[in-house]
Formats: sequence, structure tokens, C-alpha cells
Amino acid sequence: MRASILKSIKGSEIDKALPKRYFGIADAAIRREQHVDVLVFSAQHVATSADMARALKRLSNNSQNPIAAFMEDATNEALALLATAGGRPFTLRAFGWTDARYAAIRQPTPHERDRGQGGWPK
Repeated sequence: MRASILKSIKGSEIDKALPKRYFGIADAAIRREQHVDVLVFSAQHVATSADMARALKRLSNNSQNPIAAFMEDATNEALALLATAGGRPFTLRAFGWTDARYAAIRQPTPHERDRGQGGWPK
């Protein structure tokens, strides 16, 4: 799952840049920042460590801006990766998933069901 990356957003205007679902969940510390790099993950999806690693790699934060990540929920491993990068998580839920537990219950998408190993059609 891809995350949207918004670079150098004014902290005071962060709600204007976010989808309505995440409106108002940023804290005062982020709103006081001059500029913030923002990761926005899709709603109704749990961000896994693979999702977070991809997003952080795409961000390749050469700037000194703090990172704020907005997501529905995230696995413990994804939150640890974000913390290692110095980012702040903002989630709508906090179930306490691990990558393994989420993978065990996750249903494959139709695209994934129609593909074999390596992504090739069956």
C-alpha cells in the first residue's frame, strides 16, 4: 500500500493538507513546527513495516523537517521504524497488531488471488 508524501507543509496548516478523515488529530507540537514532512496512509488499512519502510525510503528525508505519519492503524514494527526515523505517528486506532498477526488474518485482494508466485498470472 502506497502512502502519499507531502513535503514541507507548514505545521499551522497541516489540517488543510490532510484528508478529512485525519482532520484534527495532529497535536500542538506538530502544529507549532515551521515545516513538517507528512506521510498519509490509506484509510481502512493497517500500515505494516513493509509499508512504512517503503514510505520512508521514498521520503528520503534529506531535510531537517520533522516527520508526521497519519494512518488508520499500524503494526508495532511499523511504529518502531517510524520512531527510528524520528517520526511521530498519528493513528485513529491502536489495536496493537504485529506484522505476523495482521498477515495471518488479512484477506488477499482479487489481484493477489489471480497471481502466482512472483506476480505472474496463474
